[in-house]
Amino acid sequence: MAITFQGKSVSGTLFLIISSLLLLCLGIIAIILVSQPALFETMNLNNPSLVAIATVISGVTTPITGILSSWLIYMALLKQIESNASQNHKNDIDVVFLMLNQLDEEINKFRLTNTISKGQVVTEKEYNGFEALLRFAKISGHHQKDYIAGAMLNDTRLDVLIYLLQSFEMIFHKINNSNINRTDNDFLSQKLKLFYKTKLDLPAKIIVTNMKDYLHNSQFKTIADIQEKYSSIPESYLP
Repeated sequence: MAITFQGKSVSGTLFLIISSLLLLCLGIIAIILVSQPALFETMNLNNPSLVAIATVISGVTTPITGILSSWLIYMALLKQIESNASQNHKNDIDVVFLMLNQLDEEINKFRLTNTISKGQVVTEKEYNGFEALLRFAKISGHHQKDYIAGAMLNDTRLDVLIYLLQSFEMIFHKINNSNINRTDNDFLSQKLKLFYKTKLDLPAKIIVTNMKDYLHNSQFKTIADIQEKYSSIPESYLP
């Protein structure tokens, strides 16, 4: 950064060097002047009367200076504590949003391919994200419940869905066990509930409803437990 000095542009580094040298020279000159004999007796710093006055002033001002210094240190520590708390609060909020964005990306990566055969023509259509989750959940509505339950339990996509639900629950735990204040906690919790409602609630609800006779299985039970905590969709709403 350039600094204008007497109409000329001087770089910041050069200005700092020159200023430091000037201050050093002034300090040396001041030391030399103070160490010289006084021109007048009244200006002699070794004068006993002046020394006595200086001692009295020092004795009076030292406690005041000490108290003032202690107060300034105390205030500085308070500000540092407030700054640390504010930074921790901000970090916790950033982590929550980071986890939520990551969960959203993982939901969008969920894939389901639907194969349609018409005569000898076979076509495949790929679904992503929420639509893929929804179509996967609707598989549980097949009338051959035993077959479908077994097939879903052996399908890795069910494990992915459970992982997504558990990741969502981890974010909730992070909010409740962090340094986030009450107002932001309520805001983030509400945002998280809306996220669940729009991304995970309906697929989980469909599976739990259709597989209600198989909830003794740990995988279906995990989905049911999480869905029961956070669901806001009535059963009559299910497609």
